Amino acid sequence: IYQDRDGHFWFGTGPGGVSRYDGHSWTTFTEADGLASNRVWSIAQDRDGHFWFGTNLGVTRYDGVEFKTYTMRDGLPHEAVRVVFQDRNGDLWFGTTGGGVAHYDPSASSGQARRRSSIFSSNFFLPFQSLIWNSQARSTSSPALMDANCSARLNPTASIPAPSCFA
Repeated sequence: IYQDRDGHFWFGTGPGGVSRYDGHSWTTFTEADGLASNRVWSIAQDRDGHFWFGTNLGVTRYDGVEFKTYTMRDGLPHEAVRVVFQDRNGDLWFGTTGGGVAHYDPSASSGQARRRSSIFSSNFFLPFQSLIWNSQARSTSSPALMDANCSARLNPTASIPAPSCFA
């Protein structure tokens, strides 16, 4: 469930795509409209007002008119996108199941996502005290905190200054 900046509620569903409730009526978007898949796991709105839907077959951007889907061909490390997050610099981060975290710079001309790390297995990341929290880091039996570059495993109990790209 996601509430956009206009106050509308968005609901990602397993078999039925994504539905928006504006307080009066429902609108549903499915694969027939341009979603990568009808299994929508995450929803985010970027600072330009575009919506991003994490699905089991990639991530789909919706600008209010058109849908564009990004997949492994575009640089995602795995098709199953569980988490979509925009940092305060405007960059997008996609947490995937089984493939790692991808970083997407919307201002880059290539329009490709870049894989950030290979130490992840099943990833669910959230901004946590200005760091990325990885609940299932490979080769560790406990969760790990990653720095903003997703390049170093950090001790979760240590006092660490906040990286600049996370709010």
